[in-house]
Amino acid sequence: MLSRYAYMDRLVLFITCSFVYLASHNNVLSVLPVLAALSISCFLIVFEKNVAFRMVLYGFSFLLSIYFLDMVYFLPLFVYDLINEKQKLLYIMPLIPFSMFILDYGFYESLLIIIILVLAVFIRYKSTEIVTYKSKYYHLIDDTKELTIKLNNTNRNLIEKQDNEVHIATLNERNRIAREIHDHVGHQLSSAILQLGALMAISKDESTKGHLLELKKTLNTGMDNIRQSVHDLYDTSIDLDAKLTEIIEGFTFCDIEYDSMINHSPEQIQCYAFIAIVKEALSNIIKHSNATKVRLVLREHPSMFQLIIHDNGSVYHYHPDQGIGLKNMEERIENLKGHLQIQTTNGFKIFISVPKEG
Repeated sequence: MLSRYAYMDRLVLFITCSFVYLASHNNVLSVLPVLAALSISCFLIVFEKNVAFRMVLYGFSFLLSIYFLDMVYFLPLFVYDLINEKQKLLYIMPLIPFSMFILDYGFYESLLIIIILVLAVFIRYKSTEIVTYKSKYYHLIDDTKELTIKLNNTNRNLIEKQDNEVHIATLNERNRIAREIHDHVGHQLSSAILQLGALMAISKDESTKGHLLELKKTLNTGMDNIRQSVHDLYDTSIDLDAKLTEIIEGFTFCDIEYDSMINHSPEQIQCYAFIAIVKEALSNIIKHSNATKVRLVLREHPSMFQLIIHDNGSVYHYHPDQGIGLKNMEERIENLKGHLQIQTTNGFKIFISVPKEG
């Protein structure tokens, strides 16, 4: 479909054919071929997708040209549409009225028609070529935009992955520092406090004992500060998503699907609870279920976090007075002021919701 190019081409051809025709015909009936040609051309445009009706229009126009040779002046207008048809045998149809036109009207006017016919063929191919290149151009632009979007997404994913790796490395480093402080500085301070206590026990000078007591208080304060710092460093070193991923990678009993969508990390006590519950649930699946698939879902909502563990294995019934693992889960969730539900239809499903601020 050539859209506006085709309309412009037809208009140019119609004006050219009409000018050549009216230049040699100036009677009242001269307007009839012009109107007939215009009508046929308009019908060809309107019924562009109706192949059968177009064939009828071609046949009618060429038969009309045979019986009324003045219509041959408008053959270029019809040939413009005919070129694009798949039935190549139709190209023979214009030759019959045109050969009759040459015998009746002479060389000069026939040459003008041939020139306009060549022009019609030329502009048809040129318009088709322009539209084809334009379509390729727009297609190339669309492909470029799509590739740009994909490249941007890839770059963003790489940046997120790099940020995540840096974050994990930072957490691991904090954990290492916490262990170093606890194992070395903490032990040395503990040893110093014990030695100081021994000195105070054997010291007989009361003034010296007072100074040693103050020193012990200072060391105890420093020890408490170090314990708090180690505790804070260790708390911030827990990455819930990374820890759950690590647990899942070590679960080989059956296929497991992990779906996590959280923007803010839960509080540390909540992270510990989720990790312990997932471990316990996967352990129960190994012990009690013949599941072939497990789905683990972690979701964040405006006011709570949700954890869902669902397996498709044989149902094992839960009773409040049985199952230490499940009791431990309930106690953890109760301490967080959350809710735990168990469903035993279509497998075994643990549904947990915990408020963001426990």
